[in-house]
Order: sequence, then structure tokens, then C-alpha cells
Amino acid sequence: MPSTREFLDGLDADQLKFCLQECQSRIDAKSAEPKLVVWQVVVRGAAIDGNYRQEDFSKAWDRLMQLKPEFLSLAERVLGPKGRGWVSRMANEAPHIDAQLYCESEYAKIDFAK
Repeated sequence: MPSTREFLDGLDADQLKFCLQECQSRIDAKSAEPKLVVWQVVVRGAAIDGNYRQEDFSKAWDRLMQLKPEFLSLAERVLGPKGRGWVSRMANEAPHIDAQLYCESEYAKIDFAK
């Protein structure tokens, strides 16, 4: 199967215009859908440990609290006696919860944590 770019390379101007109109129509439809929150537990700065449904913030919080001892242990090993110089670096690594908005049709496809 060709990549999207390879597929588009094979289209003429009229086909590209049609694709543009079709894509804009689909973007507009998705933009009009209701939005739902996905709570994401984030570790190591950017890795998603788990996705939690809008109504499951408490589950995301519980997971964050499970990760806290592991992070504190890592921070203690990394920081050692010179902790002050590394505080900002470790702050970027700290597990946290992010809220992401997804349109309803995409929300239904998300792999949520159990």
C-alpha cells in the first residue's frame, strides 16, 4: 500500500482539488462533534502510561499515585547530594496527568486503561 504522499503524487489537479474539498468537509464535521476529555497519565516527560475516560479521573489519579514512589526513588538516585542543580530536569520527568480533548468519533477508538 502506498503512503499518503505517494498516493497524492499520482493524482491530477482535479483529483487533488476534490481531495482538498473532501478533507475540508471531513475536518469541519469532526470539528463540529462534541469533545470529550481523555485523562492521560504521562511519564518520563512524554510517554503515555495510560488513557482514562472523561469520567475516570480518579482512576488516573490512583495510577499517578502508584507511580510516585518509583519516581521519587529514581529522583533520589539521580539527584544524590547535588539535588538542587537537577531539580528542573527532574521536574520535566515527573509523572503527571494531562487533559486532552478528542472529538466523539475519535474518543470511541481510544485504547483506555482498565
